[in-house]
Amino acid sequence: MSYHALPMETSNPAMEEVPNLEVLEQLELLARPMKGAMPLRKEITLMREKVLDLARRIKETKDSELVEVHVQLLSGTILGSWALPRQSKVSDVMDRVSDIAEEGKAVSKLVFGDILDEDSTLEGCGIDEGDVLTVTFQPCAFRVTGAGAMEVNGYYAKSERVQNGAPVFINKNGIILFKYIMRRGTPYWYFTKDGHPADDSKGDYYRVQTDAASPPTDGWNTKSCPLGTGTCPAVQPMDVEYKPSPPPNGAVATDEADNLDLF
Repeated sequence: MSYHALPMETSNPAMEEVPNLEVLEQLELLARPMKGAMPLRKEITLMREKVLDLARRIKETKDSELVEVHVQLLSGTILGSWALPRQSKVSDVMDRVSDIAEEGKAVSKLVFGDILDEDSTLEGCGIDEGDVLTVTFQPCAFRVTGAGAMEVNGYYAKSERVQNGAPVFINKNGIILFKYIMRRGTPYWYFTKDGHPADDSKGDYYRVQTDAASPPTDGWNTKSCPLGTGTCPAVQPMDVEYKPSPPPNGAVATDEADNLDLF
């Protein structure tokens, strides 16, 4: 089988939009192994390098292209449209929907044929220009106000995670509200950055010592919480299912108790 150098330019304007079959067939030749000594071996090697560089540039261009996606309610009403890079994550779309969600509601899931994984990219999910995603909402469990660290305030929805027998709640700023038990058995509820190791206090904002099954309305403090600042939060229930427990007696842990607690 003989090899021929590929034409890199063409006088046919249509080729600028759609490659013809002859070009594709010749590109296929470059994907086959060379055998023996060939007069055009160096030319073929050079051509392969050019094609690989072109493929790289095509991918970079594709990744940077914006695709407009539409998000609708179950009723079919379009809630919003956004132009996003193909490599955007599903969570990026969810964040934009959360910004316009009804107060007290949180995005539960996005559906495009199947329920979409938040960490998947639009391209990875097969989402392209003009596609329509369907969103479902869930009522938030708590409303948090008064925290000096502003990102802690807002509405918290129940996630699918459970820790120490209690649900983990999260707001749209990526702050979680969860139950944690120290190594010596002392129980707490914490406001912490999502994704931060539970046994590392560097991500903590506020906490309260209690064995309650749900977070108490007040009694929160910044003890051993580096990110906590200003006033402490108040927790207001949004759903009777998660009615917070009353603030426990001695909610603010003593120095002695803190010294005994080991993360």
